[in-house]
Amino acid sequence: MAANWTPQQRTAIDARGGGLLVSAAAGSGKTAVLTERITARILDREHPVDANRFLVVTFTRAAAAEMKSRIRARLQEELAKSPGDSFLQRQSVLLSQAKICTMDAFFHSLVRENFLSLGLPPNLRGVDDAMLTRMTNDTLKALLEEQYLMAGRGENPDFAALTGFFGVENDGALSREILALYGKLRSIPFPERWLSRQLELYGQADTPPEETLWGKALLEEARSLILTASQMLDEAVSRAESGAVYSDKGLSALQEEAEALRQFSSFSWDGAKLLLDGVFAGHRLMPKRNADPFDKEYVKSRRDGAKKLAERAAALFPSDAEGFREDMEALYPVVRCFFQLTKDFSVRMAAAKEAAGVADFSDFAAFALKLVANPDGTPTPLGRSIAGQYEEIMVDEYQDTNRLQDMIFRCISKDGA
Repeated sequence: MAANWTPQQRTAIDARGGGLLVSAAAGSGKTAVLTERITARILDREHPVDANRFLVVTFTRAAAAEMKSRIRARLQEELAKSPGDSFLQRQSVLLSQAKICTMDAFFHSLVRENFLSLGLPPNLRGVDDAMLTRMTNDTLKALLEEQYLMAGRGENPDFAALTGFFGVENDGALSREILALYGKLRSIPFPERWLSRQLELYGQADTPPEETLWGKALLEEARSLILTASQMLDEAVSRAESGAVYSDKGLSALQEEAEALRQFSSFSWDGAKLLLDGVFAGHRLMPKRNADPFDKEYVKSRRDGAKKLAERAAALFPSDAEGFREDMEALYPVVRCFFQLTKDFSVRMAAAKEAAGVADFSDFAAFALKLVANPDGTPTPLGRSIAGQYEEIMVDEYQDTNRLQDMIFRCISKDGA
């Protein structure tokens, strides 16, 4: 019996000729839609796609098994109607060759098929969690012990600054941060290049704060807050004027506050900080006794709201430009040492796993990326060859893929989508 597809589901089933992103809540029939999309293409007699020309990547083995089972059931359903149909018989055979598997399994197979070009042993195996935990702890402990010894001999002043930053009495925080950065780097294509770019940002001590990455972000956030505050204060001014809430002096002070906030977006870092530190300072506006109570309350609530937003914006400017420069200069050697420690840890972990003949999931993903992507992110000859093997690539739970995984799939896709 044909399913009653919604218009959105029908679009996901029938769309052709490019990348397609399907957003669906749990229980909304996503697996059924994907199954129908694949089987519809397989069963299209005018423009059929062989069952083994699909790459379907899931996050769990159960999901992969369910997907293949549903497609097989649909083919068997059609075969039951036409038992002697050679086309359907062929597609049923090809389905057994289809790559419908977990991301882990796909990367593993890609690496196994190309281990020689990667310089890897043919018997490389996945590492179990217990072994990986022990290896991680031992490697990190040995690395930090060496650094402490060197710092004690005065050979590594940057490390002393780093431990002081995290707390010299306990290196637990430092260990956690190294592992956190290590984990992040393993989800990024070409991580050393990314680290170098981040370190360059910390080397911009002489750059005005408003021109740095952080300064731009903080100013943008502050401007968003002040825009809302300015609108609230303009509303307060309008009501104060029409309702004669304040004396001329009080109204003039309120108008000056509103005008100052309207000018905020044109200020540099120090100008913005000075304005926020002083825009409401020393102003205690007392309404007229005979002013309407509702007007007074409205103006007060609008102005109080604007003040709170301005206080939030002011908190984004912990120091002036000179203090910002001093902080950047002090942080640079700390960050440089932290990055180098993380790189050293990464190198040692790779060596330990190589010696044991094991690799973890992120290793297999990195190996796969090396096979299909050039350093500039374009597909390698192998990447283009794999792209030619598949008519469609489907990635389940795409929102959970990281940048490295995304680059792999882009490099084995026909149009990079």
